[in-house]
Formats: sequence, structure tokens, C-alpha cells
Amino acid sequence: MMKFYVNKVMYYRDKFIESPAGIALKATLDKSRKRHGALPAINEETILKFQATDGLHWTLCEVADFFQILSEFTTTTNFQSSV
Repeated sequence: MMKFYVNKVMYYRDKFIESPAGIALKATLDKSRKRHGALPAINEETILKFQATDGLHWTLCEVADFFQILSEFTTTTNFQSSV
């Protein structure tokens, strides 16, 4: 199971790095390192959008993909609920 999640994290890392936000972040990091300046924080906002460029689009499909391995251990059923 651990290998599954390592592979998923690496997959989404690569997907982010190839996105416009990932490319912009890499350029900013490279400049900051050369100038010995402060590095930008990498957080949820950075991953979604950086310098007005799109990053990862984290939707229900990506969440389901990330947790897909759990379907091997669990079953799901519909249930009624009321508020």
C-alpha cells in the first residue's frame, strides 16, 4: 500500500511540475536560489495557482484516484440521510 501512495504522490508532483504554475514556481525558485533570496511558500494555494497561472485542478476525480486502493479493502453502499 505504501508503494501505491508513493507512486501517486510522485504522479501528482510531476503533473504539478508540468503545469503552468509549476513552471512559474520553478523559475521563481531558481531566481531566488541564485540571488540567495527568500523562497516562496509551497502550500495548497501555490499548488492550485501560482502567479496567476493554473496549477493542479483537484477535483473529485483526483481524490477518487488518490484513494482508489481503498476500494480493494472496502465496499460502499448508498444510505439515506436527512438533515
